[in-house]
Amino acid sequence: MRSQSRPTRDRTALRYPFLPSDSQPEECSQMPNNSDRGIKQSPRPLRHVTNEEMATGPAKRVCRKPFFLVGCSRSGTTVLRLILNRHSDLAIPSESHFLLPLMEAYPAHIVLSPAQVSAVGEAIVGHPRFATWRTTSAELTTEVKSLSEPTLATLIDAAFCLEIAATGKSRWGDKTPEYCSHLGKLHEFFPTASFIHIVRDGRDVSNWLRNRTWYGWTELQRARHWTRTVGDAELAGRRIGSAHYLRVSYEDLVLFPQRTVKSICDFLQIDVQPAMFAFHEDAAYFVAESSEPGGHHQKLRRPPQPSDVYRWQRESSPLRIMLFESIAGRRMDQLGMKRRFNGVSRHLGLLATALYYPVGGAVVAMQRFYESMPLWIQSSWRQNQLLRNLKRAITRC
Repeated sequence: MRSQSRPTRDRTALRYPFLPSDSQPEECSQMPNNSDRGIKQSPRPLRHVTNEEMATGPAKRVCRKPFFLVGCSRSGTTVLRLILNRHSDLAIPSESHFLLPLMEAYPAHIVLSPAQVSAVGEAIVGHPRFATWRTTSAELTTEVKSLSEPTLATLIDAAFCLEIAATGKSRWGDKTPEYCSHLGKLHEFFPTASFIHIVRDGRDVSNWLRNRTWYGWTELQRARHWTRTVGDAELAGRRIGSAHYLRVSYEDLVLFPQRTVKSICDFLQIDVQPAMFAFHEDAAYFVAESSEPGGHHQKLRRPPQPSDVYRWQRESSPLRIMLFESIAGRRMDQLGMKRRFNGVSRHLGLLATALYYPVGGAVVAMQRFYESMPLWIQSSWRQNQLLRNLKRAITRC
């Protein structure tokens, strides 16, 4: 076998594919030339577009002021999407999920070459979530190729505008909970965008996630997930500023819908319309899962009820509440959420968490081992009654 040293390649090259070597950002000066990859070079230099030109330039590169609904999973982003979708000026398609990979691959405010435009279009069409949109791949390809001096933001704007064109509405939004930890990046690409962060009591979030074993099998994993997600959005919101960031409470949306919806509409600079409070009438059209018996969106087919909030008080065990508050308690205090355990009981919660850590670590290791197995093995294990009972016992702790 011939020994041949392989050339090292800068990992930052992955962040800026298809950029000609003479137009790369300074941090990518060591990046391999695109001609080595068989990609056609753009004959013209790439031009930067300023924030002012993006926001208010005569070309109106982002033709509408978009908005993003974000939040931790199971925090009410779907019901808020349905409420705003009933407004005569707002349209929110299905979750996108393709923005983050694109924003990692291309810098903001750079005019893209034809090869890059084609690559962006292929990335959007090839994403699994694009199948939930009504736009066809041919329509999107034609639309993005017709743009003059496009940036990534204008390409994304064109994709959303095309998706909502049939509604006759003038302003698009995006509801993808996973963007909650990336508001700063979104603001960089969309400097005029508005961000609505909906926060639900973490104990209710954990209580629901436990039934689906999402984001971990243990209370500690779910508490860390809620704390990290909410904290990321809060930190970005302080940097973005109150003119572009609004935090609302899911509990307020359920218990005081008129007041909460008005505050959201004021933030978006739109009027309140009575149809917004009848979102449940066409929920099945926008959320297919709402028509499934026992589905996790089935309650969207009726108006919110007071029993939909603070369910942890009825359904969570004292141990799980104590474990959650020991991890997320500081974040809860910052958000004005009342703890169940205070004083001496709070210290007992910290002690219980310390004792639970070895058990939780073993469960995490077991979960990672299970998820590393081939799918056919996972399927056979799920059919084993003994293993199912073991998993059920772990998640109920």
